Amino acid sequence: MRRFCTSVCLLLIVLQSVHSLSWNIEPTTTDIFYEEIKTGSKISGSFHVSSGGMLDIDFKVLSPSNEELYSVQKNNEAKFAFTAEESGVFQFIFANTMSTLTVKTVTLV
Repeated sequence: MRRFCTSVCLLLIVLQSVHSLSWNIEPTTTDIFYEEIKTGSKISGSFHVSSGGMLDIDFKVLSPSNEELYSVQKNNEAKFAFTAEESGVFQFIFANTMSTLTVKTVTLV
């Protein structure tokens, strides 16, 4: 768990200084990115799966109150946009739980 938390902290620092990020999601796992967002902030982005099996992934965004703001299942790419209606820590969740053998490479822009 310590390794995951350290990775997320480093990832958030990297996201502030680059335009895209690519990483591998192991089979049967979920990667969650946490971001502190203020009320009224306009958030947008996209992702695509560039390698691994059927090139599909599950993705969702949760508000600080765990309201599902965006969700897609088994997609190889998607765009999302929303205006934060509350301040707090939002979750950006990428799941490769449907795959038992295949690592997926995902790029977040």
